[in-house]
Amino acid sequence: MMVKKINDGCRGCVKENISCDRKRPNCRNCTRRKVSCKYPIQLKWGGRPYKDKSKCVNLPADTMLVEGVLVAKERLIHREDKKKKVKDLLLVKEPLNFKYKEAREDEPQNASQAVVQKSTVDSYLTVERFLGSPMRIRTLTFMPSTLNKPFRDARSELFQFFVDKTSSFFVVAHSDQNSNPFGTIIPQMARQCPTLMNLLIAFAGKHRNKLYSATNNMIYLSLYELCTQDTNYDDLSRKLLEKSTGELMHKMMSPQERSSDSTLAGLLILMAVEIFFGDHRSKWRRHLQAARRIVLEKLKNDSEAAGYRLIYRVENKPHCFLSRWFIYLNVVSILSSADFELQLETLPLLEVEFLFLTEQQLIKARRALEDIEATSGMDLMVLAFLARVAHLLHKANNEDIDTAEIMRGAIELDFEIVTYLEESETARDALLQELREDPSQSITEERFRTYEKLRHTNLIFGLTGSLVLRGRLLFMPHDSKMICNLLSRTTKLLTELTNSGAPAESCLFFCIFCCGCELISPTMAAARPIYLEQLTLLQQRGMSSALQAKIIMEECWSTERHWWKLLRENNLDFCFAI
Repeated sequence: MMVKKINDGCRGCVKENISCDRKRPNCRNCTRRKVSCKYPIQLKWGGRPYKDKSKCVNLPADTMLVEGVLVAKERLIHREDKKKKVKDLLLVKEPLNFKYKEAREDEPQNASQAVVQKSTVDSYLTVERFLGSPMRIRTLTFMPSTLNKPFRDARSELFQFFVDKTSSFFVVAHSDQNSNPFGTIIPQMARQCPTLMNLLIAFAGKHRNKLYSATNNMIYLSLYELCTQDTNYDDLSRKLLEKSTGELMHKMMSPQERSSDSTLAGLLILMAVEIFFGDHRSKWRRHLQAARRIVLEKLKNDSEAAGYRLIYRVENKPHCFLSRWFIYLNVVSILSSADFELQLETLPLLEVEFLFLTEQQLIKARRALEDIEATSGMDLMVLAFLARVAHLLHKANNEDIDTAEIMRGAIELDFEIVTYLEESETARDALLQELREDPSQSITEERFRTYEKLRHTNLIFGLTGSLVLRGRLLFMPHDSKMICNLLSRTTKLLTELTNSGAPAESCLFFCIFCCGCELISPTMAAARPIYLEQLTLLQQRGMSSALQAKIIMEECWSTERHWWKLLRENNLDFCFAI
């Protein structure tokens, strides 16, 4: 007898055409087969659907669609009035879903084209589509051709924008632009590689447009205001991204070019673009896996390499810098994303070997205020601790692993992290006091302030690693004193950074997200505005993925769910590893 397919069962049972008991979070079949159990959860807004499923809604006069929201065309909305006025401008408040009639190539775009309601049962916006996948609507070109700058001028301007503005997002602190590897090494490589150059220009074009719309006084602009911009870079960025992505695919298929530094740099930049803007769910993971294959192939051909162990080198050579960037993304991407796909990855997890300083070298580096990397905002020990936390998370998803062994390892690692942070900060305090009392020292006050900033970021990274251990591996409840204590300390450090005049730290993106989402306990509710403010500032600086992080964070607070469980259950594969 054929088993009737259950449409509202989990995805695994529906795919296998077997009956599902629909238990959550895992049904009986998936539990027995030891596979991930996922449900097509739908997010519906209040009210009931219209009874007439064939009803068409035409856009009224003097209105326009802005990223799927119907707003007044000529009416300006000030930021302070956005909650009241945006709601008033919403045309439909019931759970309707729309699909857009895309104009044919031979038809002109019309801002008042009809919007047709979908009548299928699964037509509601899911959480995944709402956060991860932008609605497919034909791009409107708002710029008159007479205002567009020459193509060559636009490319040159955007390349300089990346060097001056975008590159600063990837470092915590540098004395000048010449000491920022993202503003020096990467652009220098791009001058020798057209594919890299196109990627940087596309990145800068998207960033510039996001920055313009986010920092403008208005939430929505009329068609006239949009036309006052000097150049429309959306179309240029899209074309260059498509072109360079295709070129990278060809390079990956070439044995000679596959292992080149420019190919690895291109994949890492593509990953950064996806994380920075959050346009496409899961693409960042595909780029990272491709980069991992390149690194594994290089290690395989390296006679000095020991297995899959990658050495963390501090030299400023391009391949050393790319290796450090890859290690950082490889580690932090595991810590800042849900782990529901880790078991599907067939590539072995790369282990990293850190070449630590001797005790004398460490004291010398601390006296020179150079023991914490200005690029990552961490010292080598803290980064090594985070790598071990990521390794434990990856290992915990192995079906054959002993849970008691994982928990024992997590407890010991948590103790090591907390002990090291206390001892290293005590040693730094003593050295700083000695330096300030030494009349012969030549360190400026500005360097002292920068070092204090690096100490704050280093502590926040270390405490966040401890939080991940206690929450995701030791399963401590959100109201645990050991969880709340960590959150209080990171909140204090983040507040001190903000009060010191430092802008929102994009390099702390993953820490802000992980710690902010864990403010579930009512005793920690007072700290929530601090984290929301940081994400808002990042969004205003053009990092649009900060909005996704904010939505997930607020969902954690309202549902009292851990962020990694929320993402896994809704099949959201976001990453916040800037």
